[in-house]
Amino acid sequence: MSSIFSWTRPESLNVLAAAMVAGCISASATFAGPQSVRLGQHFRDVAGYQMHGFGNVATVLERQSLGVEAFVREARDCRDLLAIPQGKEHGYDTLRETYAVIQSIKVECWVMSHVDPGVLTTPTEATDLITPAMIRGIMANARNLSAANEDWAKTLLDFSDGEIACRDKERCRLERPDGKKPPEQSVGFELVLARGDERFIRVIQMIYGRSGFVYGVRWREAGGGGEVVAVFPELQ
Repeated sequence: MSSIFSWTRPESLNVLAAAMVAGCISASATFAGPQSVRLGQHFRDVAGYQMHGFGNVATVLERQSLGVEAFVREARDCRDLLAIPQGKEHGYDTLRETYAVIQSIKVECWVMSHVDPGVLTTPTEATDLITPAMIRGIMANARNLSAANEDWAKTLLDFSDGEIACRDKERCRLERPDGKKPPEQSVGFELVLARGDERFIRVIQMIYGRSGFVYGVRWREAGGGGEVVAVFPELQ
């Protein structure tokens, strides 16, 4: 019996087996996608801790659940919150600021729904930033949505002229130059997540400096610039 299992694998088969294993590992990495994502410094949990410091997406989702439970009556985690139709979320109070927070958390949940829970999280890099081109592209997309859909037209601020001011590389604001302080209309842009050539951006519309409608944008860089490839929520 022992002689049957004591043979030595020919060298050519060893080489072939090694090549097959390497191929399988390479294929697995390809299908698995990015092994880490970069989270923005302004993406924080309900306690104020930066999300990228928790190490992986699974833990980020747990931290998001704390925020969901703290602000939304009928939801315990991101899955529950994303299942609620837009505008039907019920907070523990009816303050406008509370609803803006709920919308912001819902956008963050949407962003993280695009990432596998096992993926690692790291801080953003020097090249991860909000650029004027992104801001102009997002506002142009808002104008197109407003022109094509009455619900979007009632919801979106889509002014074309404005002054851009950035607090840092990941947070900027476009203000309508109307001479008022604060301006009647302004739009904030915050980087939530970056991976490859994609950026997920939280967009906060403001009236006289107070937060209003909050939505998410999936932006993709391209050779000649960039484009909006998705907007959340989808208004029908």
